[in-house]
Amino acid sequence: MRLSASRENALLTLKVCTTQADATTELAVSRHIKSFDAYVDSIEAEHPGKDILRVVLDDFEIEGPHGSHQCLLFKPLGMNYATLLWLKKARGVNGLDKIIVKSCLRKVLEGLNFMHQAGVVHTGVFPCFAPLLTCQLRNPPDLSPGNLHFTIPEKSFNKAVPDIERAEIEHPTPRKILSDRVIHTGWAMPATSIEPVICDFGHARLGEPEQKYSGDVMPGSYRAPEVILDMEWDHRIDIWSVGLTVRTAPFHCPCICSDTQS
Repeated sequence: MRLSASRENALLTLKVCTTQADATTELAVSRHIKSFDAYVDSIEAEHPGKDILRVVLDDFEIEGPHGSHQCLLFKPLGMNYATLLWLKKARGVNGLDKIIVKSCLRKVLEGLNFMHQAGVVHTGVFPCFAPLLTCQLRNPPDLSPGNLHFTIPEKSFNKAVPDIERAEIEHPTPRKILSDRVIHTGWAMPATSIEPVICDFGHARLGEPEQKYSGDVMPGSYRAPEVILDMEWDHRIDIWSVGLTVRTAPFHCPCICSDTQS
């Protein structure tokens, strides 16, 4: 690993990809966004949206019994919005408070503004509501478990980790024991803020600002009209999915429940 000295003793999030997974796009987008520091003045100095994007801090590969695994290191984050909705629903509360939605929307749009000026189209900016919907989706969101997460301050994260370790010792999570490995159930991270972070650039498109693309992107219920009609599309499809997310979050059900394949 090529960790800098400032991160040698830091707690980071590790994502281990399957042997079939390709992290090329995620890495390319992350490197492009990070390199934009040198050109930030050409778009907008000290752009607030850059901090809303979670990029890969470092990467390396490990060998497993079934092949090579790409490993990505990220800054730790709290729970995602899908988990928050699930917790609220478990307590008899449907959807998110409008004040929270408005606050998150402003931050998300700042992140998208920077991202689009950098020539990146996410193609799926929304939390994954699939397990929480009151109507059945035939094409559930494919960026599970949600690519909008809460931030978690370093001090809070460092406090949460020992608590999770102690809880795992006292009350071990369910696990599946196979002949060559053990699959563990993960612990949900606490939510300590309502500051959103846009994650998961694995399906993003990287090009020039205002560049036109074609092809099938976006999960069915969040698909923009130009994608459904097989027309050229650009960064504006991200705004479409954000609009549907804003409509979905307070009411806990998507605007569109249809089979877009037909």
